[in-house]
Amino acid sequence: MKKIMFMAVALASAATAFAQDDLVKQALKEKNPAEAVKIITPALPSDQTTNKAAAWGAMSDIQYQFYSNAYEQMVQNQFKSEKTPIDTVGMYNGIIGAFNAAFKCDEYDILPNEKGKVKPKYRSKNASRLAPVRNTLIDAGGYYYGKKEYDKSFDAFSVFVNSADAPLFDGKIVKDSTYYLIANYAALAAYLNKDYTNAAKYATIAIDDAKVKAEAMNILISSQKESCKTKEDSVAYFNKLKEIRAKDPNELTILFAINEYLSAPERVAEKEA
Repeated sequence: MKKIMFMAVALASAATAFAQDDLVKQALKEKNPAEAVKIITPALPSDQTTNKAAAWGAMSDIQYQFYSNAYEQMVQNQFKSEKTPIDTVGMYNGIIGAFNAAFKCDEYDILPNEKGKVKPKYRSKNASRLAPVRNTLIDAGGYYYGKKEYDKSFDAFSVFVNSADAPLFDGKIVKDSTYYLIANYAALAAYLNKDYTNAAKYATIAIDDAKVKAEAMNILISSQKESCKTKEDSVAYFNKLKEIRAKDPNELTILFAINEYLSAPERVAEKEA
């Protein structure tokens, strides 16, 4: 009896795993990317999905379709007197989704196989496809920023910044002035969305570039200050100011912030010290 029950459980488990993997195949056959997303989504978090790299790779493919379909329509519109409307939101959400799914795919793709060897199957495809369209993330961030949808703007800008360190691109992305500029935009978008943790995180990246240092420093200080809710937060804020000043003792913005903090009546002793 126990043997029969064990077999039944094993068969049920195998059937569930097959069902989840079958969703991935079904999604890739679906021509409508919006429907394909609905089909594949349940398989992504499921422990029954046997090949997570393939599932997330498929999701990246599907999300990329939103971008490629819109881009193809843009090209065709150049030769039309009556333009076909472009799904701008779908295009930008798709490119953000394609990058994020590719990052997840890569996490599973580089795990050792049963023989203990790492043999990525999807990295080359994903990297070669996404690297050329990386700047579209900047367009997406600017589009949503203009609409004051700062959470989505941050999503786009932060993916652009994070991609520079993503293992997917194997260190081939150069951190040039654009990288720091977009890090500053990511910090600003996060700040306007009252996401002060991420605002401080990306401002800390941006202050390493002289062109955006002043603005990034203001965002960093303001974010740290806005995060102060308790006495402990205030102490942490002041310690952060001192930490930054130690690295850049001549930065006036930091000196002003320190002076402002110490100007409170209850901090006279600290100020004198």
